Amino acid sequence: MIGVFYLDQDTETSFTSNSVVAPPLNIGFSSVGAIPVTRDELAFFTFNEFHLSDRTTLEAGLRWTEYDSYRAADVFYGVLNYLPASLVPIADIVEGGIAAAFPIEGISDQYKNTKEDAITGSLTLRYDWTENTTVYAAYNRGYRPSGISINPTPAVALLPNGEADVLHDEESSNALEVGFKGRYLDGRAALNGAFYYQMFDGYFGFVRGIQVLDDAGNPNAISGGLIYNGDANIWGIELEGQILLGDRWSAGGALAYAKGEWDSGAQAPCNDRAPGEVLGFCDIGGESLGGEPELSVSLQSEYFIPAGSNEWYLRGLYKYTDERDNTDASAGLGITRGTLDDYHMVNVYAGLRHGGRQWDIGLWVKNLLDSDEVIYEQGPDAYDITTTGGSYTQTNILAERVLGLTVSYNF
Repeated sequence: MIGVFYLDQDTETSFTSNSVVAPPLNIGFSSVGAIPVTRDELAFFTFNEFHLSDRTTLEAGLRWTEYDSYRAADVFYGVLNYLPASLVPIADIVEGGIAAAFPIEGISDQYKNTKEDAITGSLTLRYDWTENTTVYAAYNRGYRPSGISINPTPAVALLPNGEADVLHDEESSNALEVGFKGRYLDGRAALNGAFYYQMFDGYFGFVRGIQVLDDAGNPNAISGGLIYNGDANIWGIELEGQILLGDRWSAGGALAYAKGEWDSGAQAPCNDRAPGEVLGFCDIGGESLGGEPELSVSLQSEYFIPAGSNEWYLRGLYKYTDERDNTDASAGLGITRGTLDDYHMVNVYAGLRHGGRQWDIGLWVKNLLDSDEVIYEQGPDAYDITTTGGSYTQTNILAERVLGLTVSYNF
């Protein structure tokens, strides 16, 4: 098989932002911005399957892709939100002084366009070990194009190399995977498993809350966050299966363990600075790649009892989520927890349904154990730090136990 792929994507993001200047007067004003992004992709690809024997198959794919991207970020003055009473008589002068700093060109002309190409592909060898089990080994090469962290803020000019410090390089990866797929117990059970290892050259990291010092030593926030590169690796194990325990009883589950770490020597922007630095860099070698849990487990089971042409049913779902890093605390801005605790979630469903699934009346309980762990926490932003000294922290917890009734009908 050979083919051609073309993508023409145009998007534009508009936003309104509130800012405060001249503390302790805390003059407040708004600004509006526009971020247009266009992306063209042209790819030629081929995929072929070779039957080396009755039990052995080789699959090979190759792809060449050209990426042509454009992005801009412009911010314009909005209106005054707050002015101390003592400055009201000269409001026009104050507003004129603020407005003179606009518009802000977040991305200059030399960084608005990028064009690059890459070759990716895959190679998979499958072997029918028995009539019930197939084993395989696979290689995949991946690629993500370079770009720029869009930060329409004057603070970018304070970076040691200006806009060049918000550019990021491309990311490439090589992945190896071995696994098996099987059906057992006369087709009543299925079990799949895999082990994988992926090596990244220039993995995309992301950090929020970065601040850069101005000439007076005052911190200025780089809004939106920064993408940065670093070498890294991920390895993991996955198991997934289903089984019919009887004519009316089924069960299934999945287990996934994944461990991703930055390689030795990797660094990320941070707010810990050495003397004389306006932007800090922290050693992250050996640290976790992101906010995903290392271990996840899910189990499900359903039992039904026929009632004429209908069915009474009882179904349970269980999910375990391991502890994970709080990536929104990565820059050290504000007081937030560094990790989010693990938690268990149990949902139960019971009801009566049509045997052909035409209708369903069901009662359900979500979060049966009423777990209340924190699942998201973000510290203060620059606006809150200026106005309240950084007292604001956003914390989300699991939704409390909920009981409900669902009635559905398929026409």
